Amino acid sequence: LMSASNRLRSGRTALGDLGPSGLLPLAVIIALAGVQNFDLVAFGVLAPDIRHTFHVSSGTITVIASVTAAVPIAFAVFFGYYGDRRNRIHLSVVAAVFWGLTALLTGLAPVLSMLIVARLLGGVGLLSGETVYPSLLSDYYPPRTHGSVFGAYRAGGQALALLGGPLAGGIAAITGWRFAFVILALPTFVLAALAYRLLVEPTRGQSAGLTPPGAEARGSLVESYRRIRSVASLRRIWIAAFLFGGGTIPFTTILSNFFKDVYHAGDTTRGLLTGLYGVGGLVG
Repeated sequence: LMSASNRLRSGRTALGDLGPSGLLPLAVIIALAGVQNFDLVAFGVLAPDIRHTFHVSSGTITVIASVTAAVPIAFAVFFGYYGDRRNRIHLSVVAAVFWGLTALLTGLAPVLSMLIVARLLGGVGLLSGETVYPSLLSDYYPPRTHGSVFGAYRAGGQALALLGGPLAGGIAAITGWRFAFVILALPTFVLAALAYRLLVEPTRGQSAGLTPPGAEARGSLVESYRRIRSVASLRRIWIAAFLFGGGTIPFTTILSNFFKDVYHAGDTTRGLLTGLYGVGGLVG
């Protein structure tokens, strides 16, 4: 009984450490980040089926998959700029709904050109996960908790996304790859509605104790670049960032095509293999 009491007390202390916002914003944002990756994982798992439907090569389907990952890199600065000046909850909801719609369009695309448009536009929905969500979390929670909050956000979102591979493979094995995209898009719409109803835009800078809240100076994009460039360690990170471009190569797509062509693996098997690969990444 004493042990149980201690655990309960520890749980309450951890909840209190998160400040007045509590667990709700963190849980909703983690869930949104996770389910928005379902579509990306599903496209990788089901790439062999998609290429067969549209009669394209494995190289072509890999390039199409790369488009979705490249868009956030190209437009993240602009989305972040508006995230600093607009209601971030509304931006997150719009991006999530847009992402869900492009997932539906992927599943319903009648021709290859429509599929390419869906994948190109779908990358816009991912922008919130790298720009707006971190901004919201930094204002919802006090600085002393940011390490654990952002750790939970990254690990939790990635862990939830692991379900995408097995779900996509299992659904496609029963109903076909098109219906899999439609089903996997539904959780995004549900969570977008919950975010709109339950989350409140936090005051900018409130967690850092700015007086008055949100009174930080907003310089131009050029001035911001000049200030950041003056930090030597960040300049070294920029050089290393060119290597991050390898992240736009969708390894899941290559993995699925390989196991389909060499070992004739079906949708369910490829989904499980993708989940196993994701577990390794999460542990790493």
